[in-house]
Amino acid sequence: MTDINKNSIHATAKCIAAVTNKVQTASNPYIKKFTGNMTSSKDPLVQQLSLLALSELGKKIDLSGDKTVLNTVLELFNSNDEDTKINASIALGGITLGNVSVYLPTVIDLLNNKKDFQYLLLNTLKEVITQGDKTVYEIIKKQNLINFLFDYSETSNENLRQIVAECIGSLARHDLSLCKDLLLKNATSDNVHKKNTVAYSYRYFCTKDTQIEAINDLIDPLLKMTAEPDYNVKKSAIGSINTMVYNIPKSIQHVGSQFTDSLNDLCKFKPELVKEIELGPFKHKVDEGLGLRTSAFGFIDTALYHMLEKVDYGYLINLILIGITDPADDVQILSFQILNKLANLNPLPLSSHTDKLVDKFDESLTKFNKSLNSKQEGERVNDCVRSFVRVILTLTKIQDVEAVPKFRDFYQEKVLKNEKLKEIFDQLSQAI
Repeated sequence: MTDINKNSIHATAKCIAAVTNKVQTASNPYIKKFTGNMTSSKDPLVQQLSLLALSELGKKIDLSGDKTVLNTVLELFNSNDEDTKINASIALGGITLGNVSVYLPTVIDLLNNKKDFQYLLLNTLKEVITQGDKTVYEIIKKQNLINFLFDYSETSNENLRQIVAECIGSLARHDLSLCKDLLLKNATSDNVHKKNTVAYSYRYFCTKDTQIEAINDLIDPLLKMTAEPDYNVKKSAIGSINTMVYNIPKSIQHVGSQFTDSLNDLCKFKPELVKEIELGPFKHKVDEGLGLRTSAFGFIDTALYHMLEKVDYGYLINLILIGITDPADDVQILSFQILNKLANLNPLPLSSHTDKLVDKFDESLTKFNKSLNSKQEGERVNDCVRSFVRVILTLTKIQDVEAVPKFRDFYQEKVLKNEKLKEIFDQLSQAI
């Protein structure tokens, strides 16, 4: 078994479990084989394969009568190999599914008492919640697990909060009525960590199968969280709103002026969030606001078609103007992408905004020319330049825009007479 491919270990374990599942009782000889591998083998991949195979068997066989199994799996929580520890938590989830009534209280007790294993044990809960059937959910309800998870959501550890959010969201996807009151209560909590966990959990229960009627009461609290002063709450909220609108387009109908004001602020570059860190003899600037801005523009890109019915055209143009002059290439590319999409969806009003766009295009072009002449930055900026030229090409196809003198002069004098831009323009034109 030492030739196991790490990338295929999960699939391999499922195959082994399927073959060795002929004896569906705790006396299955392969259970002892797998637990033996966990203790005797020094090869992490052999241990991991045995853990995952045991997990698959444990879902079908009640192993609660053999204390050795649980103790052996828990022992590997102390492994020096990170993948082995994660797979041990998955294995504990699998055997818990075999007898939830017995094992779930044990897992919760360990969570309360083994602080060093919190992440692993939460990962076990996630396995139980995401893979459980109706019977499992009934036991979870009796164990009052949802309240336990919400109590846990106030942890300051972001990694723990994310996995708690996935557990809460997965429970809500199965039975939203079980979680709705607690979601609403914690969305307005004084504890920013609880708010952040709630905001993050939406992306797990706002699926394509979710009916808008089921979440109507929950949409406004999520939208309001984009106005929170805490950076992480805002980031989690806009990311979940993106997921929600993508999966449930009708949710955009809840968008109002409070959210559009917040979105406008989320899109702005904030110099105070740029931190300078020292890496040996070098100094490196880190833009801590970049993730929030890319999430905000990502939402606009996702929701653009539906937003046209809800917000003023000029508002969208102003957001695009903010984005195309952002110092980050990722934000610029998203903004050009949004503008290109807007020009195709609803081109007629663009002519009245063309002069403002050309002014920003001029700023972008100045930056591009400097970057293209720099060997260090040339490759990095190339995608951004192509996005820019693609927008110019799209705008030339719109009669009312092409007729605007300021745009026509810019296009003819500064794009077509620029050798590099002209080359990209011709490539894109031929690809249409």
